[in-house]
Amino acid sequence: MNSDFREDEMGEFGSTTSLLASSLLTSFRSSRNDWKNLLRFPLTLSTSPTILTKRKAPLPAQDEMNEFQFEQCCDDVDKCACLSRKNSYTINDDNCNRNNRNEDSISNSEYNNGTSTCNKVKAVPYNLVKFSDVPAYLQFNQYVLTGYRPPNLSFLGCIKSLAYLHNETVNILTHVISVVIFGILMPSLIPWNEVRHPLLAYTVIIGSISSWVGSSIYHLFMNYEGGEKFYTTLLQWDVTGIWVTQAVGAATTIYTSVVLYDDWVRILLISTYILLSLFALRDSLLARCAWSRILGFGSLFLVRMVAFVLRLAAVDSANGEGSPLIHIVAQEVIPIIGSLLSATRVPERWFPGRLDYGFNSHNLMHVLVVVGAFHMHAAARADLLWLARVEEEIMTISPSRRMQSLLFT
Repeated sequence: MNSDFREDEMGEFGSTTSLLASSLLTSFRSSRNDWKNLLRFPLTLSTSPTILTKRKAPLPAQDEMNEFQFEQCCDDVDKCACLSRKNSYTINDDNCNRNNRNEDSISNSEYNNGTSTCNKVKAVPYNLVKFSDVPAYLQFNQYVLTGYRPPNLSFLGCIKSLAYLHNETVNILTHVISVVIFGILMPSLIPWNEVRHPLLAYTVIIGSISSWVGSSIYHLFMNYEGGEKFYTTLLQWDVTGIWVTQAVGAATTIYTSVVLYDDWVRILLISTYILLSLFALRDSLLARCAWSRILGFGSLFLVRMVAFVLRLAAVDSANGEGSPLIHIVAQEVIPIIGSLLSATRVPERWFPGRLDYGFNSHNLMHVLVVVGAFHMHAAARADLLWLARVEEEIMTISPSRRMQSLLFT
């Protein structure tokens, strides 16, 4: 410890013995108090000040530090700003650069004769950091500059982050609340007594909430202490949930669009959609960026567009056959708009740092995805009721359609 601290300068020594003795006595008393504070440090973290004086040796390298990392040292005197990398305590100096401080967790410092006194205080659990302070795998939006939760949070720390505002709060709550509301209300909004294809009805429910479940888990635990490997697993869960929405959630729309066509048309389109869904899952899980994931689902979108054209030719939506076209179009267009906003980082790229906590592209995408799911549910409900009305007619036209109908019953 002698290598870390040295005693305060005593001023110029006088030529007389009495002045020398007085100075030595004063230094001894000051040093004794400093050592007492240092020895009592583990027991008095939140109440007792720690006296930091000039260091004899330079600051250690980052990999040599244990609990604390000294972020900045001022040039002229022994001022320093310290930040806990373990999110347990913080030390900061009031006279150093305020840009490197969290104003909510800083205690004022006193300077007496060149000695810096930094109060060591317990860090609040919502000690947020900047874009430059998080690992590279969490730096996916360079226009969101602040409001990041510290990396390496425990499981309980991630759960507690629900109680304070950070730049993932909107992303988490939009989908957590949607899962609760849709999970409770959606089953009651489906007329089960009139539906002849309950399997299709379940695909609507699963397809609506699956992406929200994966997204909520991903955004809540993305700062978990498991590191990049655990983050990658969370991202794959999120992408898998999106895939379920894209592939399974659209089953009712695809089936209804071709139900009036010949067997070979229906079998060809449905089989193609199932096959491309598997390829889309593979490509999306292996994607390295948002654009790659969007393109991975592009093939499914093209098949749904073919089904939409076939629907226009065979199903008279204007006369109450199937779902109104507004829901069919909206369930596709609205989420696509959200995905494009998220991929292009609009609007935060025009206002860097100003939309960190809300109204940035990912927040908007989450809201638009929920709106798109509402239209998907409305479209599927109308299609299921229409299928129930024409079911008897469909089964009398062709025995093969009777068999296909049984598969979805």
